[in-house]
Amino acid sequence: MGHSDHRAVVSEFSEDDFPRGPSRWHFNASYINDNHFLQKMNNEIEEFLAVQDQNLDNGVSKRNKWELLKSHIKTGCMQYGRYKKMLNSESGDREKELDNIAKQLADHPEDVTVQKHYEECKKRLEIEQLVKARGAAVRSRAKWIEEGDRNTKYFLNLEKNRSSSNVIRHIKNERNEIVQNPGKVLSTIKKFYDKLFSRDKNLRDTETKLNTFMQSCQHLTLTQEERDACDTHITIEEMGAALKHLNNESAPGCDGITAVFYKTFWRLLKAPLFDCFRECLEESEDISWQCTTKGCLARLKTDHEQENIVWSRRDHNHDPVSADSVTRQILRTECKRKATENLTERPSKVIMKEIVSKPDTDLVPKDLIAIHFVIECKIIWRRGEYLREMYVVVVVVVAIVAVVEAAVVALVAVEVAVVTTTAAAIVVVVVVVVVVVVVVVVVVVVVVAAAAVVAVVVAVVVLVIEEEEDEEEEEEEEEEEEEEEEEEGGGGGGGRGGDRK
Repeated sequence: MGHSDHRAVVSEFSEDDFPRGPSRWHFNASYINDNHFLQKMNNEIEEFLAVQDQNLDNGVSKRNKWELLKSHIKTGCMQYGRYKKMLNSESGDREKELDNIAKQLADHPEDVTVQKHYEECKKRLEIEQLVKARGAAVRSRAKWIEEGDRNTKYFLNLEKNRSSSNVIRHIKNERNEIVQNPGKVLSTIKKFYDKLFSRDKNLRDTETKLNTFMQSCQHLTLTQEERDACDTHITIEEMGAALKHLNNESAPGCDGITAVFYKTFWRLLKAPLFDCFRECLEESEDISWQCTTKGCLARLKTDHEQENIVWSRRDHNHDPVSADSVTRQILRTECKRKATENLTERPSKVIMKEIVSKPDTDLVPKDLIAIHFVIECKIIWRRGEYLREMYVVVVVVVAIVAVVEAAVVALVAVEVAVVTTTAAAIVVVVVVVVVVVVVVVVVVVVVVAAAAVVAVVVAVVVLVIEEEEDEEEEEEEEEEEEEEEEEEGGGGGGGRGGDRK
């Protein structure tokens, strides 16, 4: 059949009946600018801590008290969110009120009171619409947002489409079968992550892989001075300083509490958080109080004589240290600062910086990749040392040859001077002196040239290492920006059970 614009077009439409579950709660950072929220949350945290201080002998661990405090904070934030939602629902009534005032203004255009009321109501409505559009724009992950954008309908539709596309509608199970039933999809995802985050399996695999790998690279060790520099205490004040360096827009952990919340209420949160860390680290058999499976190259322990957390590489506790995102970032930031600032030798400093500055990951192979990168940096530096040694050997050989030649020429000149006393002897002596001077000049030139070459080689090696560091830092910043773009905006809909396999 030929082509024609009169041919029938068949379209199939299906209703989206795939249910979406509730999303994970995230703290709304806009509440920080609300004085009413700040006062309310300060009072609630102080009251909670006061009650806990009165019940010191109730047998509740510091860790459970911290979890209860976070739950209390989450409940308070959600209650305040419902209160704000109720206020926002009044914007529809305000639109009707604005229409009524506009009709009154049309009937009485000279009434100053009606004009003033109309302007006030219109201004409040514009502010509410702008706030609503901003929230929808953030949740929709729109990358272009100009000041004053109020296209609320566009952003709301974009948010809805994005949340719909995030739903996992089908997935492959362990038998490589396509599963489409919502219940079976969730069950498949749960089984996958249960197996992935299995504590016993990951601990066993982690220790085996790390022990096997570390035995093959025994040269990658720290001196006693470097170990002592790393085994330093972390105090509450240092934790607060590390918190200040965290990005306010960074994604929160599984508890939904962001870094900006910790910064705002750090005065109240620092003591219970530190007590929680101390108790967890003292109880090595129960240290994995929040499930992560990262095999740590360094362990955390507590000095029982001093109430400070210790960053140690000598502890025999083999449980993976774990915490939520913000608290782990606090410890990692401070430990990174100590490790990179206290080391003296450049190669070791590069190694330590690369070990402690790699992005967090729950997969051990990525940790091994980090170690491979460290070894490459060490090998590059060693190559520079080998080149330097090679040039030193060349310079020494040239100098020895020059000295031997000068000695031979001098002996010949002396022999000639002894045999003959004519003017020819004087000429020979002059020639010998000139040759010796030339040889010395050549040796000096060779030595200077060799030193320059060695300096250039070392500079190139250092530049290569620094470029690798810069590239790694840029990759970390890009990954953090992508995480922030994906996580900012709070709990918009989408029943994401996990990543696609």
